[in-house]
Amino acid sequence: MTEVTQSDLTAEIAKLAAMDPLEYDQARKLAAECLGVRVGTLDDQVAGLRHASAKPREQGLAGILVDPTPWSAPVDGTDVLDAVVDALKRFMILSDCEARTVALWTMFAHVHDAADNSPILCIKSPEKRCGKSTLLSIVATLVPRHLPAASVSPAALFRSIEKYQPTFLIDEADTFLRAENEEMRGVLNSGFSRASAFILRCDGEDNDPRPFGTWCAKLIALIGNLPDTLEDRSLVVLLRRRLKHEPIERFTRKHHEELHVLRSKLARWAKDNVQRITGAEPALPAGLNDRVEDCWRPLLAIADAAGGQWPVVARRAALGISAGTEDDDKASAGVKLVTHIRSLFENANCGEFKSTELAKLLNENEQWEWGEYRGGKEITPRGVAKLLGRFKIKPRRGRLANSYHKADFEDAWKRYAPPPSDGCRGASSASSASADYLSENSPLDDRRAAQESSTISPVVELENRQKARKSAVSELAEDENGGTPARGYRNGHTHNAAADVELF
Repeated sequence: MTEVTQSDLTAEIAKLAAMDPLEYDQARKLAAECLGVRVGTLDDQVAGLRHASAKPREQGLAGILVDPTPWSAPVDGTDVLDAVVDALKRFMILSDCEARTVALWTMFAHVHDAADNSPILCIKSPEKRCGKSTLLSIVATLVPRHLPAASVSPAALFRSIEKYQPTFLIDEADTFLRAENEEMRGVLNSGFSRASAFILRCDGEDNDPRPFGTWCAKLIALIGNLPDTLEDRSLVVLLRRRLKHEPIERFTRKHHEELHVLRSKLARWAKDNVQRITGAEPALPAGLNDRVEDCWRPLLAIADAAGGQWPVVARRAALGISAGTEDDDKASAGVKLVTHIRSLFENANCGEFKSTELAKLLNENEQWEWGEYRGGKEITPRGVAKLLGRFKIKPRRGRLANSYHKADFEDAWKRYAPPPSDGCRGASSASSASADYLSENSPLDDRRAAQESSTISPVVELENRQKARKSAVSELAEDENGGTPARGYRNGHTHNAAADVELF
């Protein structure tokens, strides 16, 4: 058998790539045998050559998967982030907190490999015509290697990530990313942490198992809500329909070139500052849970590196977007249940409740949802047991009836439903400053309610304090007209991140 040289091999592959697909299919096995390669290897080489020689529009990739050319001169991080915020608010109805979150995420897409966690940017709306597609188009012009998809299968998702390393922009997720689509959720979830951003699949003619990477920046846009595990890994921006008196400029193709200049500046700042961001441990504001901290850590590192007002306003955005997420209507039913049961034990001043008695007391409280827990029906002792079983809380068997004992709830209360006075994770000074700031900036009625809460039940006290905190966070989120800086911050002076976080 004549030895095949590399030049002969290259020439033969070129001939095969030029064949009609049917003609190639008939010739591939014999060609692989003559060339001394596996058929699968030959297929990969031919497909790669065809892809490289195809015109962009034939590939269907015109204008996407583009690596931006960095700006020719160094740029100021504060200026470029401010410019992104201005561009977003020029075409969209967004609060300052929302616009700053999106701006930081677009910069994050440029320095993605410097991070250990990859938060999803979730753009959602309650109904159509809220600007979701417009925001998606704006982000697409600002991020590197954007790859849009209005529908995608799990296999296409992880294979595209492996091949292109894109910034994945997934639209219309409500049409295919349903709760039963477990494989898709698993692929997306795996990409949150760099250390575990892999899945295993069998591949090739020999069906060999091999890992596929799932590590890339991802945006998901939809009407409604993401599945809980995905939303837990996301920075959520909730869009709202524009009113007639709210003027914005219509985003069209003519604006793309303008924003591509901004994209080049983002790329230049990222190139010059990626080492400062890599491995950074920014100070975190009190009031964020563990997962939310992981989502915000890379964005706050960017804000600290940018300097100026961004270390402060980024933490303000974090509180405005993500603080108190465990207190809303989507909070775990199990956490609500153990919180309400704590109130029952404290009000009754007893050490145990019979199973049937506990369910009865839960259903009788009209402020709670247990009387209409499942399709308008009351929660049953069995339903209570099922929810409490998640926390390894079980009724103790008695001679006449099973009973829940207060002592069995102590660990769950500490871990999942601490009293408001326990504060949040983080340094005590930051926690104290956060409490002071929110208290002093809460509406008078809410502060009065909090002061009077010592005479009411712990759950009502919890609800009042949550309202006060949410009202204060809402005030922070408004900040539409460049409001008064937070206490301790003076215009024209830059504080380090550790000092800035004390404001919150």
